Amino acid sequence: MNQLKRIMPRVISVILITAVLVLFSTAAYAAGETSGGGDFGKKAYDWLSEQVQWIALLVVAVICVPFIMKKMWMQLVGFLVLAAIVLYIVYTPESLKTLGSTIWSKLIG
Repeated sequence: MNQLKRIMPRVISVILITAVLVLFSTAAYAAGETSGGGDFGKKAYDWLSEQVQWIALLVVAVICVPFIMKKMWMQLVGFLVLAAIVLYIVYTPESLKTLGSTIWSKLIG
């Protein structure tokens, strides 16, 4: 049981990272859609995006419960700040593209 408590944050992190990567890969398929094939890519992206948003919100809520039960307020606040950044990226993936483009143009010129 102690080992499970130790690896649980890693498992949750892997799940969140996988969800975000799936969201971005779906966006790539939706963007590369050919003409005349319907809008399957866009519908798949919208559906998967909505599912990832709810899963990410659920994961944040589940992680907050032990912090609240143990009255670990500072860890809860720190986690909520990190979770807010991740949830912002999950809910608006275009912002990550804009941020990456801005950083790239500043570094490269």
